[in-house]
Amino acid sequence: MNINNEKVFKNVDIPDMDTDLNNIANEYWNNILNNYTKIANDSKKILEISLKKDICKPLVIYYLFFIIEISLKLYLLKFSTIEEVDKYAHNITRLTQKINENEKDLNFQELYFMLKKFKNSKKQNINFDKYYDFKYNRGSKEKNLIFEQEVSKEDKMTIMEVLKMDRFTFAQCIKSEQNEDTVKLIGEIDTEMLNRRDLIERLYYALPLVERMILEIFKLVPESDIEYYQQGIMRTPIEIIENNNENKIIPDRIVNIIEKYFKADGIRNKLFHVEELNTVIEGYFTDITYLIMELLQILKSRIKLYKEFEIKEIEKIE
Repeated sequence: MNINNEKVFKNVDIPDMDTDLNNIANEYWNNILNNYTKIANDSKKILEISLKKDICKPLVIYYLFFIIEISLKLYLLKFSTIEEVDKYAHNITRLTQKINENEKDLNFQELYFMLKKFKNSKKQNINFDKYYDFKYNRGSKEKNLIFEQEVSKEDKMTIMEVLKMDRFTFAQCIKSEQNEDTVKLIGEIDTEMLNRRDLIERLYYALPLVERMILEIFKLVPESDIEYYQQGIMRTPIEIIENNNENKIIPDRIVNIIEKYFKADGIRNKLFHVEELNTVIEGYFTDITYLIMELLQILKSRIKLYKEFEIKEIEKIE
């Protein structure tokens, strides 16, 4: 190969260290961040198409974890180097731990709460840090398949919920889901209260909010029975659901969480009755924020249906 210096090499000025070189470095760095962002966005599109086309479970779970990995690495690049990020390869746990070293307030328990919903073919928890095996549905030295082939409706719903999570938290998702219609009915949800470290404070705010949300959801359902009309006394959340949920307006998986908090010997009664405060209430209660996020989405859908019903009734009168 004939190399002609005049054609191959160009004479360039040495950049000023404080300006041009910094600009060049920033440009390359922005390109790297943009590439990570593009990979994450394109992967989301692939995953959404895969769900619509009913692609097998091993692949869709793999795509989801890949998106999580890229998103974590993109976050970690805010205060780290490419070399540092690459050290953690596909290890979700190590990536979250490294981020928490720099941002202690960013809580990944909600992300893990969602990911633990996925089970292998033996109904056991899966290993997040070996998710690359999901692509082939088998570990390197294992004969058994990790997953069944079919993606269940619950798996699909969980995947979509994880994709909606902003900064890996339910509170941020709630913040983005609220609108004028929901605020009119239940007020603006205080997401800062839902992130409070003090568990009792968080529950004192969250539990009455859940009660109000359940009430407002069923008030939007025609012919629902939400109070004892003779005395004008409101029913409890459990009573409202038992009397009005024949059509599964609130899905069973959400009802199960509600029962945990509002059954007769549940957390709500222990918290709001002074004589029972000697009972220890502990734990992170990740699912209370998840419950609020789910109820908010149900409320939005009922408002939409109610508005459509009103428009049809008005058209009939006209």
